[in-house]
Amino acid sequence: MIYICIVVSLIFCIVKYDIYSSSQYKNTVFKVVFFVLWFLAAFRYRIGNDTADYMYEYTHSLAISDCSWEDILGNINRRPGWNILIGVCKQIGSDYVIFQLFHSTFINYSIYHFIKRYSKMIYVSAFIYFVLFYANLCFDAMREALAVAVFLWSINSFTKNKWVKYYFIACIASLFHISSIIIFILPLVKILKPTKTLLICSFVIFCVLLSLYPFINEYLLYLQIWGNVGDFGSKATNYLSNENYQFSGTILSIIKALISGVLVSLFFVYYYCMRRNDSYDWIIQINLVYILLNILNVGAPLFYRFQSYLCIIYVILISNCCYYLLYEKKLCLLTRQFSIFVVLICISYYPIKRYFMPFPPKPEILNYRLYSPYSTVFFKDVDMVRESMRDHPEIK
Repeated sequence: MIYICIVVSLIFCIVKYDIYSSSQYKNTVFKVVFFVLWFLAAFRYRIGNDTADYMYEYTHSLAISDCSWEDILGNINRRPGWNILIGVCKQIGSDYVIFQLFHSTFINYSIYHFIKRYSKMIYVSAFIYFVLFYANLCFDAMREALAVAVFLWSINSFTKNKWVKYYFIACIASLFHISSIIIFILPLVKILKPTKTLLICSFVIFCVLLSLYPFINEYLLYLQIWGNVGDFGSKATNYLSNENYQFSGTILSIIKALISGVLVSLFFVYYYCMRRNDSYDWIIQINLVYILLNILNVGAPLFYRFQSYLCIIYVILISNCCYYLLYEKKLCLLTRQFSIFVVLICISYYPIKRYFMPFPPKPEILNYRLYSPYSTVFFKDVDMVRESMRDHPEIK
């Protein structure tokens, strides 16, 4: 129920502040929205797929004063930054909520600051963030989420070509998750100049990749290059070899991927390209990479790890497109307003539908049970259905 209340509240704010441009308490309400998002993540109890594992790990972790260099640097499945952060939090207290407080604060403040700075419709951005990415960044992929949040602070340097500062921040991000390697090569997209020709060429390349996907998947698995990068490597090998994640290669699956992964996103990129100023070229450049990763993810879901770094920039693309759509003079006002909600429905349909799909290991349970009913550390209610969905259901 709490999630539905947030969605309804955000829709109300979109209408009042983004569409009708009311300024009354606009910034205050936006802070309240992110305070609620912060609170949900900071004081949750065993919510999400990975939280229970992290709680168990935290219980058996050492305080930073008791850690050796081997403890910090020698764990191939945990990056040094993560080990240090866990050690510092454990030094403060043994309750896992201490870590959750820091994690939720840093993640949500970084995203709040980024949206405030770059979005033209902040409540549309908050809605898309909450529906599409909030659960993954705040409840599940906690190590990667820290790297994503650090990366967001490098975007200002990225836009101004301040590469020393950019790579310094990138190095900090790499201390939390191995997938952050993508942000070291991301500046290469700066050579792309957003034009119609570029978009057409991108579309052709994406279509070719889709048609070749079964071969790409088999080739990646054959290389067996993933085993040397810790848990990320083991997950990559699992994704590439698991038949549940294999690309079917049928015409229907290609068409579905083409529509959902390419055409819709490319439409927003094209629309934005025709209306942006040159100082915002980076949004188009980065979102072309986001679309590419989305297509690669069709057959080898390990690429979603790289996608996470660009997801908030994708949020900015969609929200800014909604802003331009609202002021599209070729359409009547009612049509423009209605179009924004059509966009939001299209963007959020599949993520919401995914919550009501069967949980793969236990098809009799739906995915949403990982997050609902909500439980806080103040009451510590344990949902046994949710516990049964985990590999390690120990209650700590």
